[in-house]
Amino acid sequence: MAVLPVVDMHACMPLLPRQTLATRWHFQALAHNRLVTRYCGHCERHQFPPLDWCPGCGARDSRWRELAGTGTLYASTRMHAVADAFRPFAPVTVGVVDLVEGVRVLAWLLSPELVPDAPVQLVSLRFDDGNLLGARLLEETT
Repeated sequence: MAVLPVVDMHACMPLLPRQTLATRWHFQALAHNRLVTRYCGHCERHQFPPLDWCPGCGARDSRWRELAGTGTLYASTRMHAVADAFRPFAPVTVGVVDLVEGVRVLAWLLSPELVPDAPVQLVSLRFDDGNLLGARLLEETT
């Protein structure tokens, strides 16, 4: 079982993520510093965000599978003008990460100097009221 490194944010989340029946297990696993998503046994693809059906083939026989939490940065953006809820964290850098399992996730970048194709490690950002995905350079340690 791969456990994501934890980064304590010492604050409440700026906005609580919308959780559905399909994503509930993802957020519960993230609260335990694990990254899981759905895997379709029919077309053999991971899907993120987790859904009750496979967007690739339409099958409904997917199951939960743990992800390694490593990949490469596909793209990023740094926001200086942010909504009021994010003001204490500004500037905020977010990025799209291509995971080794073939899915893309959106993550809060803790290493603002990251450039496309940089190797990244996903981390569990521990807020006072829940966890979110973050990413940092793969070589960094806590």
